[in-house]
Amino acid sequence: MPMRSFVLAVGFVCASLTGALAQEADREKELGTLFEVLKLGETISLLRKEAIANGRDLSETFLGDPASEVWMDEVQRINDPERMRSLVEAEMSEALKGEDIAGMIAFFDRPEGQRILKLELAARDIMTDASAAEAAILSYQDAREDGAPIIAHIDRMTADSDLIERNVEGALNTNLMFFRGMADGGAYDGTDTEMARDVWRQESELREEMTDWLGAFQFLAYAPLDDALLTDYSTFFRTSEGRALNHALFEGFNRMLDETSYLTGRALADHALAERL
Repeated sequence: MPMRSFVLAVGFVCASLTGALAQEADREKELGTLFEVLKLGETISLLRKEAIANGRDLSETFLGDPASEVWMDEVQRINDPERMRSLVEAEMSEALKGEDIAGMIAFFDRPEGQRILKLELAARDIMTDASAAEAAILSYQDAREDGAPIIAHIDRMTADSDLIERNVEGALNTNLMFFRGMADGGAYDGTDTEMARDVWRQESELREEMTDWLGAFQFLAYAPLDDALLTDYSTFFRTSEGRALNHALFEGFNRMLDETSYLTGRALADHALAERL
C-alpha cells in the first residue's frame, strides 16, 4: 500500500473509533439522565428499607430469635444501595439498547412526569407499613365496589403493562433464588424439583396478595391526579418507548432482587448453621 493510502486508512480508522467512542459517551450520558429523571436512587432506598425490615422478620422465622446486630449488619451489607443501583442500571442499560431514550426522558423530565413519580414513591413508602397498607387495600376495594372512575384507569394500566403477571413471576423467581441461597449454604435439603414445587405452592396466595397490593398502591398514587394526566400516563406506556421502559425496569429490578435474595438466603444459612454449632 502506498504510504499516502496507509496514512489515510489509519486516519479513517482513528476517526471512526473516535466517533464511536463519542456516541458511546453520549449514550451513557443519556442513560444517566434517564436514571436520574426516573428517581432510581430514591426507589432503591425504599426497596432497601423493605429488605432490612424483611431481614428482621427472617431472623425470627428461620433462626427463631430476634435479629442480632451481626445479622442486621449482614443484611445491610447485602443491600448496599450503591451495589443495588449498579445492578439495576447495568441491566436496564442492556435492555434499552437501540431504544429511544430521549422520548422516555421527555415524558418524565417535566413537572407532570415528576409529580407522578413523586406520588408513586410516596405511595410505595406508605405501603411499607403493614397497617397503612391494609387501610389502603380496604380503601381501594371500597372504591372498586363504588365504581370510582379511577378504577378504570388502574385496570387499564395494569393490563397494558401486564403488571400482575410480571410481578408474580418476579416474586416467585426471587423466592426461588432465596431458597437456592439457603440450599447452597447447606440449610435446605430438598432437590431442585422440590424447591421449585415449594415455591410454586405460593403462586395462588401470592397472586391474590399482589392483586390487592398493586391496586392499593396505584389507588394511593394516582387518586390526586386528574383524568387527563392519568390518560396521558397510561397512553405513554402503550407507546414503543413506554413498553421498552416498562420491560427495562422489570429486567433491572428483577436482576437486583434475585441477586440480593440469593445472597440473603446464603447468609441466613450460614447463620443458621453457626447457631447449631
